[in-house]
Amino acid sequence: MNQVIENISLSKSTDHDLESVFKNSVYYSIIELINANCKDPLYSMGMYHFSKPGKMVRSSIIFKLGQIYNSDQSNLLKWAMSCELLHEASIIHDDLQDGDKTRRGQATIWSKFSKAQAVNMGDFLLMLSYLPLEHLPQNLTPLHSKTALKLVQGQASEFELSKNQTLRGPSLNTLYASCVTDTYLDCVRGKTGALFSSLASGVARLSNCKLDEIQFLEQIYLDLGVIFQVQDDLLDLFGDKKRGFQGSDIQEGKCSVLIAKHYDEYPEDKIMIQGILNKPRQDTSIQDIEKIKTLFLDKGTLVLCLEFLENQIADLNKFIKKEANLNFNTTIFNHIQKLIAHILEPINNIYIGSDIDAPNSSQN
Repeated sequence: MNQVIENISLSKSTDHDLESVFKNSVYYSIIELINANCKDPLYSMGMYHFSKPGKMVRSSIIFKLGQIYNSDQSNLLKWAMSCELLHEASIIHDDLQDGDKTRRGQATIWSKFSKAQAVNMGDFLLMLSYLPLEHLPQNLTPLHSKTALKLVQGQASEFELSKNQTLRGPSLNTLYASCVTDTYLDCVRGKTGALFSSLASGVARLSNCKLDEIQFLEQIYLDLGVIFQVQDDLLDLFGDKKRGFQGSDIQEGKCSVLIAKHYDEYPEDKIMIQGILNKPRQDTSIQDIEKIKTLFLDKGTLVLCLEFLENQIADLNKFIKKEANLNFNTTIFNHIQKLIAHILEPINNIYIGSDIDAPNSSQN
């Protein structure tokens, strides 16, 4: 057996709860699917990438929602495989576009194997994500395809916003009056939100839910995707994403929720911040990151973003309660409260000190 597979097998969780068993099944099924459908160099890159599988948040979401509907576990597993593969394809391409050299404590695909091979690996996983759908009782291929299209659109929009092409030159003054946060939200809904919404839609369809319930769940999980991304943005600068330092989004020149809110509230700082974000990644210093972080603390941008996150959660709860006439509302409402608490766990003890190398005390 290949040494990498042996290492993966040795890392298998000893936790026998049902969710862990499900996630392990998804993980090893993906490994088997890769093994059956490629050879080197794709095989070596796949084994390397999946030697650090991450938290498999999307599989957890599918499993927990599937429990509510008593869904067939075999169908859920196949759907989770497709969703995880689509997500992994997207982050390989994201890392390449953003210039991230580290992911889950190891070198990213592009930084280890080359930029060209990262494109190939991401493409391979995207195509591979369709294979598990062949064996499902419902045709989820159109849903999966539309989700992939939304992910690419969201990434393209985020890339354009993050590179701030629209914030340069003569248009800069006119954008002082615009709402960057709304543009940010459009990008997030198209990227993170689209996949979260698709996860729930697939489970609902596999569980033979009625159309109104499917649409209800799609909207809820779209909003959950936004909540997830906002907390992830906050975690990047004021928490610990296990990358060894804080401020990766600033190095990337990314328009995070912190940047968007600060632009809207304090447009007088836009040119200064822009000067840092437009620097090549390797030229962005720790002092640059510290300068922006201190600015966000001194002017209360972090607090504004936390309030913004609370408002997103409040709006989601209002939407659920508004649909109280639906007989599935109560169970879903209780489930969503637990899911929100789980999403927010990494930032419960968010670090707001001035030392950007100080880790968050929570676990990512």
